[in-house]
Amino acid sequence: MNSNENFTSSLISSESVVYIHFSMVTANMKLNYTPISIGSSQAVKSSANGVGAAIFYGNKALSPSDVTSLNFLEGSNTLTLGFQAVRDSTVPLKDIPTGAFTASAILVMTQQ
Repeated sequence: MNSNENFTSSLISSESVVYIHFSMVTANMKLNYTPISIGSSQAVKSSANGVGAAIFYGNKALSPSDVTSLNFLEGSNTLTLGFQAVRDSTVPLKDIPTGAFTASAILVMTQQ
């Protein structure tokens, strides 16, 4: 048996109850970027005319004015964001350049 098996066995055989306290950390998440309006949403303005990058959290597109409250356990955590290239339908296709483009945003996490 390894040391973990010994510990588990002694807990089960003695019928002890072990309480583990996990501390929660609350943080506010905000994105800073230059927006482009795509329909009723905002996306990160890119270097290509009429193209933006939408950023999603929990299936919701995030705008620069959104502040999202998050709860984390102390230690290592994972936060999943989605990214999608979006097109401004008011810009004619012929005016949208082909090829690579860039878009930049800053993610700010403020612990409460």
